[in-house]
Amino acid sequence: AAVKRARENPTASRQTFEVLDKERDLIDKARQQGATADFPSLKREMMKQNHFLMQILFTELDDVRKDRQMFSDLQARLSSMTNDIDNALGEALGATFDYFRAGGQ
Repeated sequence: AAVKRARENPTASRQTFEVLDKERDLIDKARQQGATADFPSLKREMMKQNHFLMQILFTELDDVRKDRQMFSDLQARLSSMTNDIDNALGEALGATFDYFRAGGQ
């Protein structure tokens, strides 16, 4: 599943594919060894390989967090600008009505 996701758009880096291939090789080797496989060693080696993937994952999550914060800030600014425009329009309309009530001259 990880390799399939790595091939989707946007595709993962070459390094990610290499790490996934190494992990698949480790798992295949353990399957071939069957009950004699050294599972603590396999786990340790997979954790080493996963460290690189975790760095990529957390970097991407941080980028998404920053983007989300930027959109949130932008939305707050747009809301403030909309309120300012609404208030200015209300004042202009009120001044126009006052002008025509006073005789419009």
